[in-house]
Amino acid sequence: MKSFFLFVLCSLILFQSSAQVQELEVFRKKQAFFIRYDQGKTDSIPRTEANTARLRKELEESFLQFAT
Repeated sequence: MKSFFLFVLCSLILFQSSAQVQELEVFRKKQAFFIRYDQGKTDSIPRTEANTARLRKELEESFLQFAT
């Protein structure tokens, strides 16, 4: 988990992307939601392996949209 966010941080520093503001906002919101979900601070989605995998995949896809 920590290595994933370290990867994201390093990628943000290394990539000189010209991403749109909207893509950045989507990524930021998905990241904030995933962190709250991972810490058990959200009641809207039960914490299961399937949900964790789905949310992680969505977060990775939104990051790729932002970075490319």
